[in-house]
Amino acid sequence: MVVRLYVGRSSADVSRDGGKTWQITLIDPDNRKVAPYLDGNRVMLPLRFVSASLGAKVTWDAKTRSVTVQQLRLPSRVRGLIMRSET
Repeated sequence: MVVRLYVGRSSADVSRDGGKTWQITLIDPDNRKVAPYLDGNRVMLPLRFVSASLGAKVTWDAKTRSVTVQQLRLPSRVRGLIMRSET
């Protein structure tokens, strides 16, 4: 699997066959404002989308306002995560 994210874009390109074919996927179908962004010299990524795309379980605890990511292992079929800027 390959996931391509773009700074400022609310969708990602996802390939489940190593880059032969691509599917455009909304990062958050309920909130089109969710997109990777630059913060100084750092790129901030939407944790839930990236983690879930790579097969991890993501949970939110409203009481403690914390996120838990479980089993974030890159399966053998995952080839990489590519980050590009659309500026």
